[in-house]
Amino acid sequence: MPFKLTKPALRDVAEIITYRHTHRGAAAADQMEAYLFQVFRELAESPHLGHRRSDLTSKIVMFHYAEPYFILFRRTKTRTQVLRVAHESRDLRKFL
Repeated sequence: MPFKLTKPALRDVAEIITYRHTHRGAAAADQMEAYLFQVFRELAESPHLGHRRSDLTSKIVMFHYAEPYFILFRRTKTRTQVLRVAHESRDLRKFL
């Protein structure tokens, strides 16, 4: 099953990569980008990954922790849609 990133998720990834590049260098940025996209592929290929967080939202949104980020996503019959990518220190309610 394929995956697709929403515009907010694309912005999140771009900000993460830019931050890594600025503070840790190009190699660290490339490594993080590869890591995130590997996680996105795993989410699309493994329907058992992720869980709901009824304490945060009643929306049908799944959460997956990929240290140090929370991946917020939803599944349809045809693909996995990555909604947001939030650092673990962020307030997840703001991303919903």
